[in-house]
Amino acid sequence: QKKKQTRMERPSTKVHYYNATLVFILLSTLLFTISLPLSAGAALSSPLEFPENCGRQNPSLICDPFHFLSTPKADEIDARLFNISETTAEFSGCNKPFQVTIALISSLAQFNRYTSLASATKFARELHDTWKPGFSDCQTGVVVFLTVNDRHMYISTGRDAKNVITDDIAQEIIDRMKPSLKRQDYDGAIQRCVDEIDSVIRSGSLQTLGWTWDDILPFLIVGGVAIFIVWGAWDTIKRKKEWEQCRRELQKIEDEKGRMLSKKFTQKHCPICLTDFPASEQVSSPESNPSIHPPPDSSSPKGKEKVNEEEEEIKEEEQNLIKGEEVQESKEEGEDSKSIRVLRCGHKFCRECIAEWLKKADQCPVCRTPSTSTPGDHFDPTNKSNTGSSSSTSTDNANNTNTYTAGSTRRVYGGMRGMGLGNDLLMFELMMMRTRYPRYITNSMVTRWGEEGFTGSMVRDTAFTVTNPAHIQKSSGKGGRVSFGGGGSRGGGGAG
Repeated sequence: QKKKQTRMERPSTKVHYYNATLVFILLSTLLFTISLPLSAGAALSSPLEFPENCGRQNPSLICDPFHFLSTPKADEIDARLFNISETTAEFSGCNKPFQVTIALISSLAQFNRYTSLASATKFARELHDTWKPGFSDCQTGVVVFLTVNDRHMYISTGRDAKNVITDDIAQEIIDRMKPSLKRQDYDGAIQRCVDEIDSVIRSGSLQTLGWTWDDILPFLIVGGVAIFIVWGAWDTIKRKKEWEQCRRELQKIEDEKGRMLSKKFTQKHCPICLTDFPASEQVSSPESNPSIHPPPDSSSPKGKEKVNEEEEEIKEEEQNLIKGEEVQESKEEGEDSKSIRVLRCGHKFCRECIAEWLKKADQCPVCRTPSTSTPGDHFDPTNKSNTGSSSSTSTDNANNTNTYTAGSTRRVYGGMRGMGLGNDLLMFELMMMRTRYPRYITNSMVTRWGEEGFTGSMVRDTAFTVTNPAHIQKSSGKGGRVSFGGGGSRGGGGAG
């Protein structure tokens, strides 16, 4: 009897099983209910019926529970939306005004929704069906939905509203909002959206876009890159031409040096600009043939008269140059005319070049001999010690300044001996090249080329050839293409 009573008081195993099963079902149902996505209506209440749930104090057409819009801007946009709902009946085609409402949320994930564009589209349509903007007999409702953190947006239009705001127009409105959304300017983005919708409703077209900084910036970037590329290519071509011109002029000086060394020197170009003289004017230097420019003998009456005539002729030529008149040397028929002037020392120049030089100092730029004679002043081209006055003349360049004084080239550059007056001429031309082409010819090059022991080619000098822009560009593209061929270490070696 006692065993039977004890068995009846003890709960059965089946009762425990049933209770556990019931608790499991209840918990599963609760979890399933919690995990169900909220409907759009349950997630967002109508701003007209429950404005406090949408972050607004009064009935509104904007639902912004997370306050992405500033309060003043939200009030301004709200007034604009109410104006649309009251004044656009004539544009709908069914004599009913458009009703536009706006909803902004942080993310669809807080409503147990996927954060894809398709989920945002579905949510916006559900919101449209729940809030029911527009009219039952005239579907003029428009819902603008924006999920900020998910970076999705959708404009839902009613049947009659779609006749005015087509899908293409709705997509264009969204595209026009994107620059402001990228800057997180939500006030500007929503304002732009409302402006575009109002323009489409009233005029049938979007607003005419003005140029904004966001529109101009891409063109500025592309244009700047294009200008930089074009300028770089143009500068490279310009440098190549400039270097080639420098090489040609340096070759002239090198050829001139060869003629000096062979005692067959003829001056074929202007020492200042290195422009070639016509063939009829390429005469021998006074050093090798003094008779080409015999000095007048001022001790005799005829000599004094000759000196005076030369001085008057020189002054007249200088006055003609100042007036812009060109004095031409006699030329053979068929040759290009070239204005030439030979100084009393025998050095020959372009008339324009020497006129500019003589404005600074009245002496030969090469040997510093006075360009005009005075009574009792004689110049003998065969006398190598004749150097003229000690006044100085400066030739300036933006990157280089050289000051030449009487006999300065012979003192500074002691090389090229045995060339007589040609030494001064050659060194003057090299220093003029340094002044004209500081990018390619340096002072160290001129010094080395002027040394007595230098017998190489100036044009083929490595220090000069490496300045060639074409050589620099070709060299910069090489390197990094060598690979090991698979050798081993089974040879030999040493250690210390």
